[in-house]
Amino acid sequence: MALFRDIFEFFCVLLQVSILWPWEIIKSFLPKNRKDISNDIMFITGAGSGIGRLMAIKFANCGATIIATDLNGATAQETADIIKSSGGKAYSFQLDVTDRKKVYSIAEKIRETIGEVTMLVNNAGIVTGHNFMECPDDLIAKTIEVNTTAHFWTLKAFLGSMIKNNRGHVISIASIAGYGASPQLIDYCASKFGAVGLQEALGLELQGYAKGIKTSTVCPWFIKTGMFEGAKSR
Repeated sequence: MALFRDIFEFFCVLLQVSILWPWEIIKSFLPKNRKDISNDIMFITGAGSGIGRLMAIKFANCGATIIATDLNGATAQETADIIKSSGGKAYSFQLDVTDRKKVYSIAEKIRETIGEVTMLVNNAGIVTGHNFMECPDDLIAKTIEVNTTAHFWTLKAFLGSMIKNNRGHVISIASIAGYGASPQLIDYCASKFGAVGLQEALGLELQGYAKGIKTSTVCPWFIKTGMFEGAKSR
């Protein structure tokens, strides 16, 4: 009897696959509904330049209220000014994402004066580009703090209200280096592996008690921004 049951289950699975597989192929060619972010407040780290600034401008054009933060407060303000000059809504803050108390303080100020953040973009990052034994200890520590540990602080600062409302989106701008190793980037790779692991584990956990919160992990190749100016892929 067990043999017949196993055979029956096998053919049931085979039938499901034969039906679902063509449908999934068809769906891949159908246009997808765009996410409406016109009522969202988006907190972006590292928004003073590069990918962070471009994302801030793009999301503002889609109607989101942007909170641009950067270690360089002047460039964060420039991003906000660019958005406002095009009719968008934006605020800026100088922020060292490794300063946990400052992250929490700014989060509280935002709640009181702007509203609840519904979209968090952990984008701030640094790279040193040294051979492992030549990389100073303080730069290794700083790379881990900015690229990985800081994500814990921003998540702690904003995730609570998202869970309470069962609504939100957490986006991590990681790197292809978070999936594949590279020489002269050992500390950077380790930090990005950590960021990817954190984001994936968070997504799984949230599925258990806050399904309304989405998570996205973006892993770009090496892009010619200030961080990787002059870098080559081979």
